Amino acid sequence: MRLLLISLALLVISCKSDYDPKKQDTPKALTDNSESELSLSSYKSRDQDLVERLYKEIVEKDKELQQLESNIQNLYASKTDSLESFNEFDAKNKSYYQTATSMAEAINDSLFKIKIKAFVARSDSAYNQKISRHNKLLQLLDEKEKALNDLRISIKIIRTLPLIEKFQQNNLPQTKPIEHILNQYDKVLKQADAQSKK
Repeated sequence: MRLLLISLALLVISCKSDYDPKKQDTPKALTDNSESELSLSSYKSRDQDLVERLYKEIVEKDKELQQLESNIQNLYASKTDSLESFNEFDAKNKSYYQTATSMAEAINDSLFKIKIKAFVARSDSAYNQKISRHNKLLQLLDEKEKALNDLRISIKIIRTLPLIEKFQQNNLPQTKPIEHILNQYDKVLKQADAQSKK
């Protein structure tokens, strides 16, 4: 019980001594303790998006990054609109060939079945030839999207690293509370050891 009271007193003292005027410009994402009572699993998920939350704070203060993020969001929306008609067209054709092939399987006459399946396969192959340019363009679009995503991730990391490093520099807790509790453990260990030998 005494050890618990000492630990609580140390915790209160260390919390009070943590104030530092330099911390005034610490990002909200690194100072927000309002979620400290959340479960461990939600705490972990909150920490996993710390880079995102720090980056969001940077974007709010940087007009060029705001423009970049706006352009990226517009690009994603434009991509969806641009691909909509082809995706619908392609889905209908794929659905047709899948159904036709399945129906051809139901033909009882084996020679006739082979002939009909060959008709379907030839038409399907011709369709794939017709959309080969579309598919090449889609592949190129996919590569560009991956490149943009890689750059965006690198920007988030590059722009947030200085914030976490400054936070480390200005907020590294002292070792005294840990050293103090280690000393308390040593005392109680000696006490327990002495009692174990009686």
